[in-house]
Amino acid sequence: MIRAIAITSAVNNFAFAVASAVNLVFLVRTLRLSPTWVGLVLAAGSATAMLGAAVTPRLARRFGSERIIWGSLVVAGMLGMLVPLAQPGWLVALAVLGFAAGELGQIVYAISSVTLRQRIVPAYLLGRVNATMRFVLMGLFPLGALLGGVAGSTVGARGTIWISGGLIALSWLPVYRAFSRSSRERDPW
Repeated sequence: MIRAIAITSAVNNFAFAVASAVNLVFLVRTLRLSPTWVGLVLAAGSATAMLGAAVTPRLARRFGSERIIWGSLVVAGMLGMLVPLAQPGWLVALAVLGFAAGELGQIVYAISSVTLRQRIVPAYLLGRVNATMRFVLMGLFPLGALLGGVAGSTVGARGTIWISGGLIALSWLPVYRAFSRSSRERDPW
């Protein structure tokens, strides 16, 4: 399970960094938003992240912590694919919804996966596991940003966001597979 969480988290952090390199370019040049509207779009995402942090414990109790780890990414990935579909005018709402859903799903995933990791890793290894995970995951940000910049220059901001969104849309598969295998091992019926 820890390996699957590491792979999923790595893909997500990498994809987030790829998109981060072009998000502002996309909002300003492609969607032609003013600085005020860019701020409002980003604020909407931040507000949903706070909402996600508040509702994660309730979601975990209702659906189970393992299920919301991969389920939050399925929902965030699907709705996040709305961002590159956005156009100037009222279709900017697709970007707002996609960014907001992405932020919500990512925070639910982050809280749930770290909680699970802290629950299943023995106490004497927890510091080393957490440090290794942080090193690997944070180390992917510069690589993703670099690739995002290169992709933005070659395929454009919208194309780069498609690439990032595709990675996020598929990122839930390793944890889903690991949790499915784990539940079959615990419950043979």
